[in-house]
Amino acid sequence: MNQLILTNPEGRIGLNYIPVMRYYTDGVQEIPATATITVYNSNGVNICLNRGCTVGPTGDIYATLTSAEMIDYLNKYYLELTLGLGSAAVVLVGTITFVINLTPLVCPVVDADLKLIVPKLASEIWSEQTTYSAQIWLAFHDVQDRLKAQQKSPSIVIDAAQLKTPIIWRSLWYIFQDFSMDQGDKWYTRMILADKEYNDSFDNIQLDVDEDHDKRHDETEPQAAGSMEMFR
Repeated sequence: MNQLILTNPEGRIGLNYIPVMRYYTDGVQEIPATATITVYNSNGVNICLNRGCTVGPTGDIYATLTSAEMIDYLNKYYLELTLGLGSAAVVLVGTITFVINLTPLVCPVVDADLKLIVPKLASEIWSEQTTYSAQIWLAFHDVQDRLKAQQKSPSIVIDAAQLKTPIIWRSLWYIFQDFSMDQGDKWYTRMILADKEYNDSFDNIQLDVDEDHDKRHDETEPQAAGSMEMFR
């Protein structure tokens, strides 16, 4: 299975944007010999055509879009990535989207927030990890993707702290899933509860949003409920 990932799908208006892309084959990150991008907006206007990229030693692919190009925050942008993989011909591997924000959405969750719910979480961590930042990162992007699926660009959220509860529960869902060995253990039970809490807290969240990007609050979503249950 092939997978194309854009690790930072949000640029900031008026600043250079450096998209960082990864391409996987059967779960293994490829290290392409060459890479170019073509970017166009939702109106079909080309921003750049076959612009060269830099490929890092692990396969991360970097491109640069200039501040002069990052000026339209009301449009969705499409990025086509073309790679030269080994002896194979140069091929288009996929199209991904990104948005331009006035203020980028920053993840409000850290390990300490998870430990408020699971106080002994630090003692459960794998030997090769020192933090749960990887699970938090996945959860943060899940919440962003869920907003997009509901036709709400993350760029319109004024205060990322309002997303804190669902990000915490989604992070714990990833952690409990990794810990669980079978459906009869405590981690599986906690995973199911974390999933319920994640969905409930997301569905009932209150968001202050700025739909027209004038840096002013526009409307409020339904009142949040989201309680936090402590694990002992």
